[in-house]
Amino acid sequence: MTNYSTLSEISPSEWLSLNQFVQELKEINSKCISVYYPYGKGTDTIQLLRETSRSELLKKIESKIVKPTVEGLQKDNLPYKGFIFIGLIKVGEEPLVIEYNVRMGDPETEVVLPRLKSDILDLFEGIATNTLSERDIQFYDKSAATVMLVSGGYPKAYQKGKQIFGLNTIVDSLCFHAGTKSDGPSSVTSGGRVIAITSYGKNIEFAIKKSYETIDKISFEGMNYRKDIGFDLIK
Repeated sequence: MTNYSTLSEISPSEWLSLNQFVQELKEINSKCISVYYPYGKGTDTIQLLRETSRSELLKKIESKIVKPTVEGLQKDNLPYKGFIFIGLIKVGEEPLVIEYNVRMGDPETEVVLPRLKSDILDLFEGIATNTLSERDIQFYDKSAATVMLVSGGYPKAYQKGKQIFGLNTIVDSLCFHAGTKSDGPSSVTSGGRVIAITSYGKNIEFAIKKSYETIDKISFEGMNYRKDIGFDLIK
């Protein structure tokens, strides 16, 4: 029996990202988040991510993916230190690996790091000195949601140099500049992914609501984002 999935199985599935601190060939800490891509949505593109609380899924990811990955590093004598970003999909109830990256993802970083309570420099020092397992890795209990604003036409051809309005009105969300540049006193678009808006909430529903409220204050010509993100997570 071959161990692969067809594209028809994969495309409409839920995408996940697993971000790990790794040192001394040991998996130290993992955060798994849900990712939404524009499947079936044309160029109306955003991504929203959240920490998953589905314990059974995480157990499968741990046993079928994380442990074999770390064991593979050990077997091949690869003394890797840093982040391992594992791109996953969930087909039915089974997690499958799409890709490995030796970095944090974008915009996964914009939703994981704001929830990190510990000092990240202390954690980096722990990785470098093989003492990460002795450090206290803590995350805030509150949820976070990140929405990516993109240029019109993205991910295909898109225009640049469009002035961005409303950035000075943002007070309760984090605004991560991805594809922008300064033009005198103004900010203008300079890439496909323009701005990532991250908001906190006591739960995912409030975090999503706050991100969309903040987006309502921002505008630029051709601005796109999906408007249905996260509602399948709200019960």
